[in-house]
Order: sequence, then C-alpha cells, then structure tokens
Amino acid sequence: MVNERKNLKVALAGNSNSGKTSVCNQLTGANPHVGNYAGVTVERRSGRYRWDGQQVDVLDLPGTYSLSSRSPEERITRDELLQPDLDVVVVVVDSTTLKRSLVFLSQVMQIGVQPVLCLNMSDEAQRAGQRLDLGQMERLLGFPVVESVGHKGKGIDELKRAIADTAIHPRAARRAALGDALNGAVDEVVSVLRRSKDDFGAAQWVATRLILDDAFFVGSLKKKGEAGDAAIKVATERREQLERDTGVDISLYVMQCYYGFVDGLLKEVMTQAPAEDARRISDAVDAVLVNRFIGIPVFPGVMYAIFGGTFTVGDYPMGWIETGFEWLEDWVSGFFSDDSVVRSLIVDGVIGGEGGVVVFLPNIVLLFLGLALLEDTGYMSRAAFLVDRFMHRFGLHGKSFIPMMTGFGCSIPGIMATRAMENETDRLTTMLVLPLMSCGARLPIWMLLVPVFFAVNRRAGALFGIYMVGIFDFVAGFSGWKPVLLRRM
Repeated sequence: MVNERKNLKVALAGNSNSGKTSVCNQLTGANPHVGNYAGVTVERRSGRYRWDGQQVDVLDLPGTYSLSSRSPEERITRDELLQPDLDVVVVVVDSTTLKRSLVFLSQVMQIGVQPVLCLNMSDEAQRAGQRLDLGQMERLLGFPVVESVGHKGKGIDELKRAIADTAIHPRAARRAALGDALNGAVDEVVSVLRRSKDDFGAAQWVATRLILDDAFFVGSLKKKGEAGDAAIKVATERREQLERDTGVDISLYVMQCYYGFVDGLLKEVMTQAPAEDARRISDAVDAVLVNRFIGIPVFPGVMYAIFGGTFTVGDYPMGWIETGFEWLEDWVSGFFSDDSVVRSLIVDGVIGGEGGVVVFLPNIVLLFLGLALLEDTGYMSRAAFLVDRFMHRFGLHGKSFIPMMTGFGCSIPGIMATRAMENETDRLTTMLVLPLMSCGARLPIWMLLVPVFFAVNRRAGALFGIYMVGIFDFVAGFSGWKPVLLRRM
C-alpha cells in the first residue's frame, strides 16, 4: 500500500445493534481504546491495525439511525463524518433489516465520503433465505460491498482489503437516487452554495438539510453573509414548492425519497427474499415476553434473578476478597509496632481503602454479565417496552427501571447500569436521583433505628415504608430534575 500519509483514518458508522462494535473489535484485534467524547457521556471506541505495512486508525462512531441533530449520538456521528481527514467510511448494516438500515447509507452517500458497505450478520439473513447479488449491488452503488459475520470474524479480511482498495483508488462520488424532484431541488441549492468563496464540504447533504429547514445548518449559513442568505432563500422556495406539489410535509416527503431509493436498490439486487416465517421462533417468544398479561409477571421474575444473583452469588467472592485483605493487613501489621504511623498509613489507609473499593467488584461484574445477557438476547428492549408506558407516567424511560431496581442493592452498580440507556438526558437524570433509593448499605442503619422508634407489630410496615418513600423520592426527583436538564442541554 502506498500513501503519502503515514496512517489511514477509517470510521465505522451504522445503526445501533448492527454489530459495529463486533466489526471494530475484529479489525483492531478485539482491543479497542474506550473513552467518552468530550463533554458528553457518549462512548468513543478507537483502535488500529496494520495492512500491507501501513497503519489504519479505526474510529467506531456511536450507533444512530440518521444524521440529524436530535441526540448527542447523531450530532457526534454527523460531525465526525463531515471531517475532511477521513479516508474511508465503513457503513455497517444489519443484513436482516436492510430496508431500514440502508436509509442511513443513503444519507452517508450525500456527504460525499468514500464509503464501503459492510453487510453484517449475513449468516442470519442467509438462514432466513435471503440472497443478494453483491456484484450488481456494487455496480449500482459504485463502491465495494462486503458480507461479514462480526462476532465470528468472517469477512474481516475482505473488509480490510476493500478499505485499502478504496483508500488507494477513490471512486467518483455516486449520488443516491432520491427522485428527480428532490435531486433537482438539491442541485439548485448546491449551485448557490458553490458560488460562495467559502468551502462548503458535503454540499449535497448541506443542501438537503437546508431544504428540511434544519436549525443547525440554517444557523451556520446565516453566518456566511450574502451567499448563505441566498442559499437559505433558494432552499425555502424549493421546500415550499415541493410541499405544494406533493401535498405532504417536507420531512415526510424526504423520508419517502430515502425509502424509495432503498426499495429500488433492493428490487435490483435481491434475488431471493427471506422467508415470511423466518422469525417465527422470535415472534413466538415475543408473544410471551411482551404480552400485557403474561409479560408483567415474567419481567419481575427475570429482574429478581438478575438482582438476586448480583448480590447473593456476589456474597461469596466478596467474602473471599474481605478475607484476603484482612490476611494482608495482619501480615503487613507484623512488620510494624501497634502505634506506628507508617503502619496506620499502609494498613488502614492504603490496604483498607483499596479493600473497601475492590470488594464491590464481584457485584459490578455479575451485574454487567446479567445486563449483557439481557441486552444480547434482546430481552432488555422487550422489558423496556413492557414497562415504558407505566414509567412514562412519571417522566421515566422504561430502561430506568433496571438501574432503579439495582439501586436497592447498591447505588454504585445501579449508576453504572445506566450505561445501557441510549438517551443522555435519561442517563444523567437517573444517575442524579438514584442515590435517593435505599441501598443495601443503609439496611443495617434501618435495622438499628426501626426497633428503637417502632413497636414490634409496626416494624415491618415501617421498614417497608422507608423503601416506598425512597421510590417516591426517586420518581419525584426524576420528574423534577428532567425538565431542568432538558432546558440546559
């Protein structure tokens, strides 16, 4: 591979749960660097690999279904894809949901980057009977198309080869066929943008967002002076004309154009559609798990198993850790006198302090194993759907129930469990009010105070009331904090 720059920069983009992280792990040797983007609690994964002697830097962008700016994930993905230093953008899609997943691809194509399409989870699609003409798909799109199975590592070498080939031999940008009316309107706005001295990267995407009256792009163009005002004026005229001609709102019309492009593409490349009953087993399971009558008792049972397993099974390794640190304290104490300041510093400060933190590790590990199991099997989404209506009555998200329930045992793993929530506002508000729950560390205090202030026949009710007050405070606190955070974000 010959390239003037030392490193190639590749971004992975796609819908949530499309297997991007699995593909990233396979590309980078399952050892990506994980952190958060500055200022937001959105995970950032990056890594690198070498191909033909050249280093390739890989950035796994947050999962998103569009490039609008409604959420931090969408804004970050959009901003990263608009960076001029990207050599290749790998769009990872779920092969079992191509009609939905390829809408995102059509938006990426408008940006004008050098894409590679990765059809992940191809084994599941093939088991369902789906067959695609990949050669025809490449010809129609104008860039490489690779099938992969991310968690098994299949197709990864082919993907690396496609990335290298695209970086060395960039293709001419191929636009998504969004219909003559919309494409014509976009071209008019683009022609106005290009009259300006300013460099408008991703002109087709900017023009489309202006036609959609996107506040971010409209605000940015207003700062460009006359050229920006002229582009906004033309975009407004084309938007009004399209709404008059079609009789539908512009947002709906543009989305129809995206889906029309996807439908036309699949009609040309899909040689065999998946069987209609391919998901019969999954549908049968859903009929039980999300049933309004059966699903309710099943959900507490599953959560009780996760909750009980976290703190019951975790008691054993916690005891081992405590015993180990006690032994270490006794052993180190033998080297010093009882009144030694150094002994107090090492034994009580360093060893005791570290032991007080490490002892929570089994609970955290077991909790995340349980949450990973629920997430990977798809039950987390089903459970959130099941309680979402009830939780929304209090301004909560369905997934808030899991950290809330975990908070009864310990607030620390409960707060860490909020990472499973996609929305940043829901994560922050849940973390802020979760300490209002009565965790296990407070139970000995309640067991001491309740007998002092309550008669024998009222102690159980008093303890139950304490926990109910904690739940009420949680709900009230969440409902009160959320509007404040929404105004500040």
